[in-house]
Amino acid sequence: MASSAASSTDSRNRDFTYYVFIENDPERVDELQKLEQEYAETRKILIRQSDCNRYLLDRLVENPKINWTEWRAVVFLDPFGMQVPWSTLVALGQTKAIEVFLNFPVGMAIQRLLLRSGGFTEKRRGKLDAYFGSPDWYNVLYRVEPNFFCEAPVKVEESGGALLNWYRKRLQAVFGYASKAALIRNTKGGHLYYILLATPNPTGLKIANNILSAGETV
Repeated sequence: MASSAASSTDSRNRDFTYYVFIENDPERVDELQKLEQEYAETRKILIRQSDCNRYLLDRLVENPKINWTEWRAVVFLDPFGMQVPWSTLVALGQTKAIEVFLNFPVGMAIQRLLLRSGGFTEKRRGKLDAYFGSPDWYNVLYRVEPNFFCEAPVKVEESGGALLNWYRKRLQAVFGYASKAALIRNTKGGHLYYILLATPNPTGLKIANNILSAGETV
C-alpha cells in the first residue's frame, strides 16, 4: 500500500491539499473508504484501487498538470514485501519535491530470499536486482572463502545492517538525504523492517531524525 499527501508551496496554505491512499486489495479499499467518509468534511481524501508503482508514476510523477516547482508531496510506502522496485524511488527522487517515508523489509521479506549459501536462481537474483536497482547487493552480502574443495560464497555477519547501510547510501544519492532508520520488531523481538525517510530537504531530514530517534535507530 502507498499513501501520499500533496500541497502547494503557497506559504498561505500550510495544510495538505490532498490525501491519496493507493491499495490493490479490495477489502482494504473498503476499509479506507470508511476513513474517507469519516473525514469527508475536514480532509480531501482520495481512495484509488491500483498498483501503487503505476499510480505514482502515471498520476503523480509524470502528470503534466503537476508543476513540481510549485507543489510538494510526502509519500508513505508501506508494502507487505518487495513490491516497490528501485525504479519507483528514482522517479520520485528526480522530482526534487517529494519526500518518501518507506519501510525497508529486511527481516520480513528480503532475508528470506538471501540464501546463506549464496546460490540463486536467475529469477530470484533478477527480482533482487530490480528491487535494489543494482546487482551490487551481492558483493555487499557475500564474500568468497576457500573450503576443502574450492572457493565458495559465504554470507557476511550482520548482513541486515550491511544491506541497510548500502541501501541508505543509494537513497542519499537519489534524493540528497536519507534519515536514520528505526527498527520495527515483532512481539518476539525479531526484526521486521526499518522505517526511514528519503528527502531532498535538510529540514525534513532533521525532523525525521528527531522523530525516529524515539525508537531503536541505526
